[in-house]
Amino acid sequence: MNNSHNKFFLLIFLGFLIACNEKGDSVVDGELYRFNVENQLNKPVASAAVTVDLTQFNLQPGHCSLVLSLVAPNYSEASGELSNQKELFQQAATGLEIKDDLDRREIPSQCDDLSGDGNSDVLFFLTDFEAGQILNFELKIVAEKPEYQKRTQAFLKVQSGGNFVNGIYEGGSEMEEVETLDIPNEQVQGSGWAYMEGPVWESDLVGYRFYLDTRNRVDIFGKSMPDLVLDTISVNYHEIHPWGTDVLVVGSSLGLGSLAAMKKGEVRTIDNWTSRKFEVPVNGPLRSIIRMTYEDWDVFGHLVSVVSEIEIHAANRYTEHRVSLSGDVDELILATGIVKHANAEKITIGDAHYSTFGWTSGDQADQGHGLDMGVVIPMEYQPEYLEDDANTHLFAFRTVDGKAVYRYTSAWELDHNVVDDFHTHILETAGLFTQPPKVKVEL
Repeated sequence: MNNSHNKFFLLIFLGFLIACNEKGDSVVDGELYRFNVENQLNKPVASAAVTVDLTQFNLQPGHCSLVLSLVAPNYSEASGELSNQKELFQQAATGLEIKDDLDRREIPSQCDDLSGDGNSDVLFFLTDFEAGQILNFELKIVAEKPEYQKRTQAFLKVQSGGNFVNGIYEGGSEMEEVETLDIPNEQVQGSGWAYMEGPVWESDLVGYRFYLDTRNRVDIFGKSMPDLVLDTISVNYHEIHPWGTDVLVVGSSLGLGSLAAMKKGEVRTIDNWTSRKFEVPVNGPLRSIIRMTYEDWDVFGHLVSVVSEIEIHAANRYTEHRVSLSGDVDELILATGIVKHANAEKITIGDAHYSTFGWTSGDQADQGHGLDMGVVIPMEYQPEYLEDDANTHLFAFRTVDGKAVYRYTSAWELDHNVVDDFHTHILETAGLFTQPPKVKVEL
């Protein structure tokens, strides 16, 4: 064999070694990562949201071919604890398909890129807990991540190809969904450009939307079925249909949970800007997120830019609203609240789980049925209830370093999953908000 042939085979052999070495340094199919999650509340909770930082594991950046499993505790029969712990394991995994063996149950999960760098950085899932319970989990690397039933969605559908003429969009195409879009300043109330007048977010229990114009207020959809349907509606959604209906009359109030600023009794939503941008950074089976960016909101002498993130979770009713302000934010007071209604004049206000909450109940749905609505604001934002506003049960609050976060939630009398005790629901929403499940990774 001549030297050229020797060099050829030597190069092949060296390439093989390099490939093997690179494979050894990468993630390996079947490799396991373990962590546990603790319920910090002294009561059982259902469908609690858990977020795990994927950067804690030895994964390639953005890698998310992962299967999550709930692992039964390894207790001995002699301890007398096995049967009880196995029962709790079965309860926490109720309705989940057995994938591996009797001691492991696969749990739906999703990977999300919250940093916006193009790589998944967190794992998100939902699980049930007993009071103070610690659950053990495994992440297993697989060739391809399974697809799970989609139980949330967030979207904006608009026309294109036409023009705004005297406030009306003319000559446009059929409504099409967009993931990111600079909103034209010509978009105004009643233009017909946007489906349902603005962005929509929905879980298997409830739906919401906000008006993509100077009203900038939140509306509610009651749901009589768990299917995700709000992107398919072509009928009058103010009438009751088998799927549900638009249940709230917002008017000049803040509806439910709308973001505003206030000064000396005057309340203003984000009603002016130099530019707006819509994004859907997360649209997964278990949670979806809408992000709106408003540049140069001129309000009460303050010029601020706002990043507003709206998040919804499967098997849950609340929306979590995160606000980040930049610019002249000093002394700016924000506000949110619940529409006042003649059939629900009383508001229940209290403090629990390091939060202030308020909720109303009565036949205040648009069609005359029962509707409960509530807001929860952590105490670190100094929430204060103000009863004098004519249209809204108003809660003023402040930011911390330009940031704030709050939740709002609702339940309709004709929902397919009826809430029997809304006060208990509010307390659970507050508890899991400020004392979420605690993750500990096994290194």
